[in-house]
Amino acid sequence: MLRGNAVKTVFYNENTQELEIPFDVLSKGVSYAEKNEFNSIKIINPIEKGSVGLDLTPLAGNNSISSVYIADDVNLNKVDLSPLYEMNAIKKITMQYLKGKIEFSKFSALETLYITKADSEIDILNVNGLKDLLLVSTKNIDCGFISNLKELESIRISSAKLKSLSGIESLCELKTLRITYCPSLLDISGVNKIKNLSHLYVEKCKGLTDFSFLSGNESIRDLFLSDVDSLAFIPSMKSIENIKFWNLKDGDMNFLFDAPTLKKVDFHPMKKNYTHKKDEINNIIGK
Repeated sequence: MLRGNAVKTVFYNENTQELEIPFDVLSKGVSYAEKNEFNSIKIINPIEKGSVGLDLTPLAGNNSISSVYIADDVNLNKVDLSPLYEMNAIKKITMQYLKGKIEFSKFSALETLYITKADSEIDILNVNGLKDLLLVSTKNIDCGFISNLKELESIRISSAKLKSLSGIESLCELKTLRITYCPSLLDISGVNKIKNLSHLYVEKCKGLTDFSFLSGNESIRDLFLSDVDSLAFIPSMKSIENIKFWNLKDGDMNFLFDAPTLKKVDFHPMKKNYTHKKDEINNIIGK
């Protein structure tokens, strides 16, 4: 907690390594961040609600802050977001998506974009140089809107309305894909067309338990599946090294012994219908 009336509510969060600044003292907070070399800030609501809204003007022309997080509960409906485009060192933005309010293509050096919720379907994203993308509670039903992000290396998608990943196959530099809690998602077969994809993580997507489409996959090394019907596809995966799961429906682990590249298997809990224990499998495949 900082001293002085003007910035008494500004707080450095050691866990997130962000300077949290209530927006009613944004100007003072930004000055403090600059003087003390804090390059990551989180803009939050004031402790006491007032009639004054968020004014981002103090960020215009800033040369030191590289990461800005605008908390989800900050009302952006009437906020001018253009000062964000004038930040010279900005590489990471975390904020909600409001259709027609924000143009991410105007950030010339953005590498990381975290969209924490969306009021409507997201328009096509054109952000040259973007490496890392997080999408939470988005409304798009496929991935066509991210198909132009050719330099993207990592995507995390959570609680989205996606039905398929159509469009993702064009992301030739993608290495990591993590999907969680997307109940409408039924088709992710496009991952087989991503030649550099080495890590795939699928958790609690109730429409995805049959992963036989991964048969013959050439690139995935690390695979996590919370729920999977059968592991029959594993032996044909060309690069698979590590697999982890929570629930194997048919319980048949024998397929794992026929995967020549497999190095480690992890699962929890052990269930009655499982044909082998974890240690038993790892001892055999490790020889």
